[in-house]
Amino acid sequence: ILVATNTGGSALLWGLAHYVVLYSVLMLILTACAYPVAVFAGRARFALFARAMLPVQVVALSTRSSLACLPLGIAAARRIGVREPAADVAMPLAVALMRNSSSASAVFYGAYGAIVYGLPHGLALLFVAGLVKTLMEIGSVGIPAQATLVATAAPALAVMHIPPPFLALLIVAETIPDM
Repeated sequence: ILVATNTGGSALLWGLAHYVVLYSVLMLILTACAYPVAVFAGRARFALFARAMLPVQVVALSTRSSLACLPLGIAAARRIGVREPAADVAMPLAVALMRNSSSASAVFYGAYGAIVYGLPHGLALLFVAGLVKTLMEIGSVGIPAQATLVATAAPALAVMHIPPPFLALLIVAETIPDM
């Protein structure tokens, strides 16, 4: 970051800070949306769900690894009343396949990159970028976080004609909100 800000100026550093704050808020909102879904669709009590998920979220924050959270996730599912066979099958599948922030992140990357480069970014284009990233995520099971970012975000950004150097900045800035 220091090399880039030396050549790009402090505006680049403030732009990265702005990106990190906005993207972090978006991820917190998505996480908060899981609670009403659990209460209404999953018929779990709010307090019970929150208590069960706290250890999972602490491990997720400290490791940035869905796989590391899997044992705690299975235990949490059982605590909130999910039957053991269902938890034993659904949780590993969710860890492997469900990347709930994928579409939202592509829309965010795309909109942010388009604004930075002065490119068009209508809803249809953002929708296509989100769809491309989601499809790429399905095929990237088991790839570590930063490699997944490159493998899945590059095609979505290419759809929007955002130059590759923006992806390099994303890799640096993505570490904090990805926690």
